Amino acid sequence: MLSSTPYYRVDTSDTPRDPNAWSDEAFTVSWVGHATVLINFYGTTILTDPVLLKRLAPPYLGGQRNLGIRRITECPYEFQDLPPIDLVLLSHAHHDHWDTASLKFFNESTDAIIPRETMDLIPKGHFGNVTELDWGQSQSVGELTVRAFKVQHWGYRGGKPKGARGYNGYVLSKRGTKIVFFGDSAYHDRSSMRRPVNWVERVGAGPYDLCILPIGDYVYRHNHMSPEEAWSIYKQLGGKKFLAIHWRTFILSPVPIQEPIERLWKVAQEEVKDIICSTPGEAVRVK
Repeated sequence: MLSSTPYYRVDTSDTPRDPNAWSDEAFTVSWVGHATVLINFYGTTILTDPVLLKRLAPPYLGGQRNLGIRRITECPYEFQDLPPIDLVLLSHAHHDHWDTASLKFFNESTDAIIPRETMDLIPKGHFGNVTELDWGQSQSVGELTVRAFKVQHWGYRGGKPKGARGYNGYVLSKRGTKIVFFGDSAYHDRSSMRRPVNWVERVGAGPYDLCILPIGDYVYRHNHMSPEEAWSIYKQLGGKKFLAIHWRTFILSPVPIQEPIERLWKVAQEEVKDIICSTPGEAVRVK
């Protein structure tokens, strides 16, 4: 297991590590690992792309979790220690974001928002209301509004033709506060790596109180952005806090384990204090 601690950390002394102790009158987050983020958004508890076990176990391994890709940092929370989850957000159906075994922890007290043409992948009896969103569509969950937007990725998984399944980023809005969650994305248009994407037009004008952006596995340029590109999007969107995902959890590429965050800290320069939750389980009260 990887045990080294990043050299830059935000002061979190005023935020309880136990998510059950977070205030419902505040906006608090914790990075669980990979693209899994736990959010208490003024009383609405959200979990993104839940991957909660020690190994990924795609169905083609026959459910044998001892054969899957092993985490290099432990999951900071046991499922039974989490607060009740109101909403699960799933960005796309790739196994490192859509872990069926983790989804089976949930029951009908939890709702889910998922991309188009992925309803068949939801374990039966494990969620309440499940809503498919295509790009530009929105769904309200109490005071919370969730809007899907197009990222530069893909969503293939067996059972549907290539190109059928969606792949989303999400904008979450509540009480005048906004979060953007990218899941997985390249920086440029995948059809032409030289063609820029107008991310303000794609996502919507900022400012955003929290930008959750991927920074790892950028050797695969058609599907993943670099730390510098993620920082560029953060600045374009008028971000106030940056939470980096898709690094330091699974070895999915030749990128060295600590390189993504070190490059992000370097490009951020004097704004490095904008970057929060660089250690799994670290909790930060955003507002």
